[in-house]
Amino acid sequence: MSKKILFILGPLALIAVGFILYSVIVGGGTKIPADATKQKKLVYWGVFNESGDIADIVSAYRVMHPNITIEYRKLKPEEYEQALLEAWAKDEGPDIFSIHNSWVGKYQDFIAPLPPSTKMAFYSSTKTLGIKEETKIEYKETPSLKLSDLQNNFVDVVYQDAVVNSQVYGLPLSMDTLALFYNRDLLNQAKIPLPPTNYDEFLSDVPKLTVLDKEGNVLQAGTALGTANNIPRAADILFLFMLQNRTEMTDASGKRANFTHNSPEDPSKYPGVLALEFFTQFADNNKEVYTWNENLPNALELFTQGKLAFFFGYSYHIPLIEQQSQGKINYGITNIPQLNQEVDYANYWLETVSKKTLYANEAWDFIQFATKAENAIKFIEKTNKPTALKALIPQQAEDSQLQYFVLQSLVAKSWYHGKDPNLMEQYINDLMEKVVKEQLKPQEALQLTQELIQQTY
Repeated sequence: MSKKILFILGPLALIAVGFILYSVIVGGGTKIPADATKQKKLVYWGVFNESGDIADIVSAYRVMHPNITIEYRKLKPEEYEQALLEAWAKDEGPDIFSIHNSWVGKYQDFIAPLPPSTKMAFYSSTKTLGIKEETKIEYKETPSLKLSDLQNNFVDVVYQDAVVNSQVYGLPLSMDTLALFYNRDLLNQAKIPLPPTNYDEFLSDVPKLTVLDKEGNVLQAGTALGTANNIPRAADILFLFMLQNRTEMTDASGKRANFTHNSPEDPSKYPGVLALEFFTQFADNNKEVYTWNENLPNALELFTQGKLAFFFGYSYHIPLIEQQSQGKINYGITNIPQLNQEVDYANYWLETVSKKTLYANEAWDFIQFATKAENAIKFIEKTNKPTALKALIPQQAEDSQLQYFVLQSLVAKSWYHGKDPNLMEQYINDLMEKVVKEQLKPQEALQLTQELIQQTY
């Protein structure tokens, strides 16, 4: 190389190196704390998602933040909560973890709520003088999601569940609601052209779809309602009926169970009691609509065998039905029949941050990134789960199976925000059993259950 070329390139090389160092250290005018570019690992625990379900989101996040690695671990549902408590007792455990939407009150003291902002080092690559690709690092403070943003971006039930005392305790990647699964062949055989849209039609259809033998044993069930032990998410279905019948599940504070109140329009009627009576009548062999009992197999199993006409289920039941029936069942999905007001019941998971983490800033930054529409779409397309984001609803509303779950999420509700959702659900299951076995009258049983549930707040 000639001295002339060296003379020209030497200063240019020095300028380029100086620019790189300036960009890396200064970040375009803002001093970068040493900790911001440190290599950090976020441990993420969940129950139903696979690591591959969030892989695309993680990859997109690491383009901007290559110093952050995310290690996802899936745990068994029956082991999950105990594993969390044991890990926290040792000052270990995940930085990010999933909680059911009814668990916020239970885990509130273990959660670091969403901070006002996050501060992160952003990496980008550029070519200096068209010769060499170089990395530039900028240190930015980004305002977190505001409460108004939460209300505008997500379906309403998320705000109701995730916000406590004006603080956000989690954000969802997806949302699920109840829908009515029906066996097309059984409806055709009973000369029922369309699934019911209201409960008058439903009550009319169930006896036509029920087959009993001479001894009164159920050979084919019209629907699965009335018991707890063999109906998936039976408590959710009862809550749905209560809400549809305008039952106020709690008082205005949301901290006192109140589902035994009478109706403002007609003080002689008790909407919660009427909903309980409606639910349990299908397991009463003295009723015209008798079609179900505690001795029958699990409702999902019976539906996949083609021996159950109507099944109240969530979108996560779709792959289970396909798998267990080996694709042989001819079924459809439609909206839940409606009663006094259009409402559905929500069942979903929130992604949140442990109070014990050293990286709450980074953990919340990732969760907010993951739950933005442009990133969450990667998750819902891979998992075929309904979205929790209003912006993505029109797209999924075109899906022949998911449309009912997605559209009903706009009117979905939940109610329990106490400290022990598992015990609350056990009380509800016991309630159903006591009424079906005539150990207590519906109003008595509901009053007792309300008092027991109140103790879990």
